[in-house]
Amino acid sequence: MAKKINPTQKAWLIGLHLIFVAAWVGSSFVLLMLSLLSLYSGSQTVLLAVPSIMHAIDLLVIIPGTIGIIVTGVVLSLLTHWGIKKYYWVIVKEISTLFLAALGGVWLAPLVLRAVELSSNQGVSALTDPEYLLIHKKILLTSGIIIPLLLGMIFISKLKPWGKVKRKEKPAAAKA
Repeated sequence: MAKKINPTQKAWLIGLHLIFVAAWVGSSFVLLMLSLLSLYSGSQTVLLAVPSIMHAIDLLVIIPGTIGIIVTGVVLSLLTHWGIKKYYWVIVKEISTLFLAALGGVWLAPLVLRAVELSSNQGVSALTDPEYLLIHKKILLTSGIIIPLLLGMIFISKLKPWGKVKRKEKPAAAKA
């Protein structure tokens, strides 16, 4: 059995985990606001800057935050009584985190990169490009999935619902 951490170490690790959570949640709200700003400002300066800013936030805040959440979450699971698969709430958070990381990396990041490309090439006329408008609608829709899931994961962390995973007992003959 792995060595467990003491309460002070656990508190520090949870604090670090929460910093990464705050970075991811806050940045997700910022991406939502920037997407709205880009669609409705009508300013070429904003139009050209926003997709690049969104990409920078992804690279500099969201990706490191996601990695930090995964690393600190795994370490917390391994070094505390929570374990990787002992509690339903931990399993739900693990699956949700991996789903959101994949959604961001496989779906959202390419959309933002395409928005950068279109706004750079077309300038303010991108605002009339159906592809550019569809990209921003997809970004808004994706934000509408990501933000509630992230907020839900925060509540799950605090409430720790659903209890322990029930393991089937091994037959007495198999134990010997």
